[in-house]
Amino acid sequence: MVYWDSKTLKRRAKDVLSGHYWHYFLVMLVCGVIGGTVTHFNLKISVNHQNFRNLDEFFRYLLNWFYAHYPSIVTSFAASGVAKTLWEIFIANPLEIGNCRYRTLASYKKYEFQNIFFPFSEGRYIKSVVTLLLRDIYILLWSLLFVIPGIIKGFSYFMVPYILAENPNISRDRAFEISKKATSGEKWRMFVFDLSFIGWYLLGALCFGVGVFFVLPYHFAAKAELYGALRFKAVRESICGPNEIGSELFRA
Repeated sequence: MVYWDSKTLKRRAKDVLSGHYWHYFLVMLVCGVIGGTVTHFNLKISVNHQNFRNLDEFFRYLLNWFYAHYPSIVTSFAASGVAKTLWEIFIANPLEIGNCRYRTLASYKKYEFQNIFFPFSEGRYIKSVVTLLLRDIYILLWSLLFVIPGIIKGFSYFMVPYILAENPNISRDRAFEISKKATSGEKWRMFVFDLSFIGWYLLGALCFGVGVFFVLPYHFAAKAELYGALRFKAVRESICGPNEIGSELFRA
C-alpha cells in the first residue's frame, strides 16, 4: 500500500508555511547556525573591511581573533577538531531533535519557537545525545563500506530524531526498530523525494547563494510531512502502537 506521494507532501508543506513562513524560516536559520548545518552555504559577510564568502570563513576569523587575544583558551579547546565534534554531539544533535519537534507540531499549526530546546531539559538530554551519537556511528560504519550503504542507513534512521521529539520516553532500540521497519520499501522513493528539491536549491544558489536559505523551510516542512506519513504507516501496519509514537505530541 502506498501511504504518500511527493505532490501531496509538498502541498501540505505549503499549507503549513502559509502565513507562518518567516517564523518557520527564523527557526530553521537559528537551528542551522547553532547546529552548523548552514555554515558552508555561500554568502557575503563584511566585518572590519574583511570579506567572507561563508560562515566557515567568518568563524575561522573569529577563532584567529580569539587566538590572538586568548591563546590559552583556543589552544586547549577550540583550535582542535575535538571542539567541532563535541559541539555536534552535545549541541547540534539534540538541537536536531528540537527542530524535528518544532516541525512536527507546525504540521498541526502549533508554531512555538521554544520547541527547539525541548531535548535540553532534564531527563531528555542524555538520551538525545546518546541516541543520535549511535545513529551517527552506525551511518559512519556503513559509509566506510561504501557511500551507498551509508546513504541507505541514513534513510533507515530518518525517523529516529522525530520519534524522540514526539516520545522522549521511548527506548533507543525501539526508536531504531520502528524507523527501520517503517522506512522498509520506502528508501528509493525517499531518495527521489529529496532529489526533487534540487531545482529549488539551484534556483536559490543563483541568488548569490543566499536564496538557498529560503528553500530550507519548504524542504524541511515537506520532510516533516513525510515523517507524518511514515508514522501513519507504522501504526496502520502494526509496526508500533499509537501510544509509542506521537503520544507526547498529541498531549502538547
